Parts: sequence; structure tokens; C-alpha cells
Amino acid sequence: MTEGEILRCAQTGMGEWTELSEEYCPDTNASLSFIMTQLEHAGLTPVDVRHIEYLTDRTVLLELPGGFRWLKRNLRQDVILYFETFANLLEDQLIASVDIEIDDIICKKPQFVLC
Repeated sequence: MTEGEILRCAQTGMGEWTELSEEYCPDTNASLSFIMTQLEHAGLTPVDVRHIEYLTDRTVLLELPGGFRWLKRNLRQDVILYFETFANLLEDQLIASVDIEIDDIICKKPQFVLC
């Protein structure tokens, strides 16, 4: 990474220094900047990424089955629980944003025209 890239990443608060020093994802071989750009295009902010990394979004934690509690980011079960809860929260938000009139979903009797 260039000095400017390191400074920019440090100022956004994304990741730990040890992670910033690794330019590529070891699993996908994708560059860190590519991954971050894709996450940004998907609508995530640096704050969102930090919450995902550390499992700290209070909105998600408040929706956990059994109520709010802190999770450990290095425990597989906690990560799974966080992402399942996050997905449910996003799904609920999407459903709430859809406006469908009852007349749009009621099956109406088809009308045939005879020629």
C-alpha cells in the first residue's frame, strides 16, 4: 500500500493495522481496496464495516434472541447469530418499506372478450 492509502484507511477507522498491512484477502485473492469498494457500492459505510468486524451494531444486538448482549467476534456461533439477526433485521426493514394495496393482490375474475 502507498503511504496515502495507509493514511486514508487509518483515517476511516476500517480494520486493525495488522489487517491493513495485508493487501489481499487470502481466500479470494481480491485486493482489500476492491473488497472495500464493493462493500461501499452495496451501501455500507466504514462504520458499518467496523460494526460487522466487531459485531457491535446496537440495533442488531438489541434484536438478538434473548435480548441484548455483547458477542465475541472470534466465536463462530456468535458470528452466525449476529449475521442471522442482521439478516432478519434487514428483511423486516425491507418488508416494512414495501407498500402494496390489497386490491393489487386480490385475484380478480378474468374477463374474456368474445370476437
